[in-house]
Amino acid sequence: MIYISNDTNLAKIKCGHPAIPLNARVSLSSPGLNPGTVASYQCDEGYETFGNTEISCSPSGKWIGELPFCGTNIAYRKPANQSTTVRGGSALNANDGEKSTDHDGKRCSETQKEASPWWQVDLLQAYAVKVVRVTTRGCCGHQPLQDLEIRVGNSSSDLQRNPLCAWFPGTIGVYTVFFHFEINT
Repeated sequence: MIYISNDTNLAKIKCGHPAIPLNARVSLSSPGLNPGTVASYQCDEGYETFGNTEISCSPSGKWIGELPFCGTNIAYRKPANQSTTVRGGSALNANDGEKSTDHDGKRCSETQKEASPWWQVDLLQAYAVKVVRVTTRGCCGHQPLQDLEIRVGNSSSDLQRNPLCAWFPGTIGVYTVFFHFEINT
C-alpha cells in the first residue's frame, strides 16, 4: 500500500533555533533547522565542556539530547588530601589539570587498598557545584574504583556529614564519568 498526502504541513516541520548554554557557541549542520539538523556546541576559551556536545532536530520538530554545561574546574590546584598515599600518588595529582591516565610519572592519586578509601578537595569558598568529573586509569593490576560516593558540603572533619549527591554502584573501568547535580556549598 502506498499513502500519498498533499499535506503541506509535513514539509514545514522545523526545529526552533537551539538553546545556547552560557559560555558556549553553537554551529549547525544545515541552516534550515529541518529534522536531522545537528547542533554542535563548543565552550568559549577558558571553559570546559561537561556532557554532550551535540543535539539533533527530531522529525517532530523538537531538539533531542541534553545541552552541555560549560564551566571551569573550580577544584583546579586547590588543597586536597586522601585517606592514604602510595607509589607517589599524592591527592594533589587528582586536581592538577593533567588528564593523563598513565601513572608511571606519578600523575594520578592513589591510596592503599583499604576498606573505605577517600579523597577530598577544599574549594576554599562556597560554589554552586554542578558537575563532578572522575577519571580512572584502571591499569597496572591496581584496584579499580568501586561503589563511589560523591558528597559535597562544608564538613572536612566528618565527610559523612556532607550530603550524598551521587552514588555509582559497581566498578568504574577505564574511562571518565560525569556526575551532574546542583549543590551550593
